[in-house]
Amino acid sequence: MLNISEIYHQFSLLSGLDMEETRKWSHLCAAADRDVQDMLKDGVDTGAQRARLVCAVAALAYYRYVMFRTAEDQADSFDAGDFRVRYNKTAALAAAKEAWASAMVSISGLIRDNGFAVKST
Repeated sequence: MLNISEIYHQFSLLSGLDMEETRKWSHLCAAADRDVQDMLKDGVDTGAQRARLVCAVAALAYYRYVMFRTAEDQADSFDAGDFRVRYNKTAALAAAKEAWASAMVSISGLIRDNGFAVKST
């Protein structure tokens, strides 16, 4: 298992959440850590590869976070005086997916080949 504080910090940077809000999504970070660890080849020195792995775990947690957020039945825009703020769910999900795909490319040499392919668009 990687340092969960580092994962929270990276997830916070990706999501724009403060650390208190990030901790509310800690289950996503913990699950992503387990999932990435399960993908690793035997003998990978996680200490030496810590930075790449933390980024990959945080990117996976962020992708799942965005999927949860976009699936919620919530308003995707609001008005503030003369301004209308709109959350583009499709663009947010595409960006999160790209972050995860990019992280997977970064660790591709560290993970087992189980027929998994990453296609970056």
